[in-house]
Amino acid sequence: MNNKFFIKLYSCLYFLYSFFPQTMLGGLPQPYDSIIVLPFDAHGWFCNASQLQECFSKNKIQTIIEVGSWLGTSARFLAEQAGETGKVYCIDNWKGPINPAPFEILAYKQHKKRLDTSYQQFLSNVIHSNLTHQIIPIRMDSLEAAKALNVFADLIYIDAAHSEEAVCADILAWIEVVGKNWTEKKAK
Repeated sequence: MNNKFFIKLYSCLYFLYSFFPQTMLGGLPQPYDSIIVLPFDAHGWFCNASQLQECFSKNKIQTIIEVGSWLGTSARFLAEQAGETGKVYCIDNWKGPINPAPFEILAYKQHKKRLDTSYQQFLSNVIHSNLTHQIIPIRMDSLEAAKALNVFADLIYIDAAHSEEAVCADILAWIEVVGKNWTEKKAK
C-alpha cells in the first residue's frame, strides 16, 4: 500500500473522530445512541448566563434540574459550569407549549419546523458538545416530572412555558421539590 492511501485513511478517520468523538471512543449512552445525528444548531433564547455564572461562583452546584430545554443552549451552559462531574437533568416534552403566551405565538410560528425535530436536535447538540455524560434528557411535562423525579438538586432552573398560568404552575410544582430537598438536607 502506498502512503497516499494511509494519508486518505487517516484524514477520513480524523474527520470522523472530530465530528463524532464519543462514538469513536466506544459509543454513546441512551438515548443518544439511538438517533441520527443532525448538524449543530445553536438556536436558542438563553439570556441568563451572567446571573447563573454568579450563582455558580458563590455556590457548589453539581446537580441541576432544568425545566424547559428547547435545543439545549442553557443545558450545555449549565453542564459546563457544573464541571466534569456535574449532572443536568433536562425536563422537556420537546413539543412546544400547548397554550403559548401571546408574545410566544410569533416565535413558535417562525420555528414550527424546528418543533418536528426538536428532541433529535437537542440530543444532536449535546453530542456535538461532548456532554452526553452530563446531560440527562427526561421527556416529560414539567408538572409530571416534578412529581416523578427523585433527584436532589443544588439548582432548579425553570424556563419552560411562558404564559402566566404555566409559570405559576411550574413554580408551585417545583417549590415542593426544593422544600423536600431542603428538609432532607437539614436532616442529614
